Amino acid sequence: MQPDNRFQKLQDDYLALRKQLNSKRITPAQFDAAQKNLMIRDAQGRHWTLGAKDGKWYMHDGKAWVLANPPIATTPIPATPIATPQKSQSKSNRGCLIGGCVVFMLVCLLSVGGGFWAYQSGAFTLNNLLNLVGLGPGSIEVDNFRDDKIDVKITQLEPPKDSSPIQSSFRLAAFDVRSNSIAQPGKYRVEFSTTDKNIKLGTCTLNVQSGDQYQFVLLPERTAVNRVNKPSSVGKDFVVETSSLCR
Repeated sequence: MQPDNRFQKLQDDYLALRKQLNSKRITPAQFDAAQKNLMIRDAQGRHWTLGAKDGKWYMHDGKAWVLANPPIATTPIPATPIATPQKSQSKSNRGCLIGGCVVFMLVCLLSVGGGFWAYQSGAFTLNNLLNLVGLGPGSIEVDNFRDDKIDVKITQLEPPKDSSPIQSSFRLAAFDVRSNSIAQPGKYRVEFSTTDKNIKLGTCTLNVQSGDQYQFVLLPERTAVNRVNKPSSVGKDFVVETSSLCR
């Protein structure tokens, strides 16, 4: 039997979110919205998550979330570092002018050298460049947290003139995850159904823009949706049936 690494992966995702929050790459509201999707279901059917404020493990006992230890060991979460604000120093107008010129020259030099290094090292990719001009790909990730297999169908609704619509279909076993790249920005319909009984699990029409990262989480009781790169702060937007993302 393969080891269950989903608990460690969920904790790693939580730490990545907290790192983005600490570096102010996302707002507290965006952190809270994204954290709500960090959920896992164990072999006994119990749901687990990490507390948004304390980073501790919680299990749903059927009535409420209670503090509990996960069924497998995970790496301890380090304490959240507190950034110390730096004091600003006043300078004369002449000093600012001279310093500003020097900084501008340094930025230009670093931009050229740093850009070349980033491209050579792979830190800056073609997709990053395309995203800057609005032509980069998006992605749709599907996480199946149900006990049965599901079928997913993605269809482009407004293909370019004289082009056939892009279509993608795939199947996920229980607790499988799959990410699908969207090469052309535009409108796409995403349909979910069970494999064995063909029960409809929801349909969502997305407006996928350059760099968008959508995530669908199929749970036993509902299908959740989230735009990872720009999470909503409205609760109903995380459920396919009521989400403004699914128009």
